Amino acid sequence: MKRSGIKGKLARLVYERDKKCRRCGRMIRLEIHHIRSVSNGGNDELDNLALLCSHCHMLAPDEPLEFYEYISVPVPPYLEALYVYMKFKHEEEDEKALLDFMKVIWEAESVWEKERRLSESDIGGD
Repeated sequence: MKRSGIKGKLARLVYERDKKCRRCGRMIRLEIHHIRSVSNGGNDELDNLALLCSHCHMLAPDEPLEFYEYISVPVPPYLEALYVYMKFKHEEEDEKALLDFMKVIWEAESVWEKERRLSESDIGGD
């Protein structure tokens, strides 16, 4: 059964609190995300909701720890540029394939970022 979206006073509270995408800062194509998905025991309480743009929402994890890690890492400019280029070039041909491709790149970027942080902490610890 498909759930209806968050509406009314609760939606207004989320928009007023967050004002923009909590991941990339965009102020267009905003959607409300469940930090812990309803299917994993999440609810429609304000503290379980976050405002994300449609792109960041597609890639957002459904568990709190993963979500907070996801929004704490800035979107690399080259990744954003690549997304815009691919979207323009392929328009509506295959949005799912494009999003899958972007997710693979994002995951690779996340691994690279974690490795970079580890190496920096190793250098700082000497």
